[in-house]
Amino acid sequence: MATVQHPGEASMIHDRAFHVAVAGCLDNAVLVRVVGELFDQRLNPYFAKLAHYFENPQSWGAALAEHRAIRDAIAARDPEAARVTMREHLARSQERFAQNFGTEAVACVPRRRKERLSGRLKHKNSNGSAKSRSG
Repeated sequence: MATVQHPGEASMIHDRAFHVAVAGCLDNAVLVRVVGELFDQRLNPYFAKLAHYFENPQSWGAALAEHRAIRDAIAARDPEAARVTMREHLARSQERFAQNFGTEAVACVPRRRKERLSGRLKHKNSNGSAKSRSG
């Protein structure tokens, strides 16, 4: 991934391969298929043209650094770190996309990460009140 220019078809192919490989680590054939099909949509001519408006070498560099963090967590056999870094990557990808289209992203990565890692993530009860969930 580090050796190809972005945006371009080669970078999309490598990005797809990375995400499919990560999904494959979970031994879930349905997830692998869904992830692959989502990325296949990025290879169609319409999305390829659209990608040039919101993807650039800087966004590719950020995604590549995030991919490395995910890879390192998987290599360290740390499922919680892998889960957190993948969620952060997806949220940041959404933020990059939203920023380039002039909209605000809905994810708030830093706060949620701190809460998740400290085990204090709040969930709503059916009556609307918050309750704590341990990690």
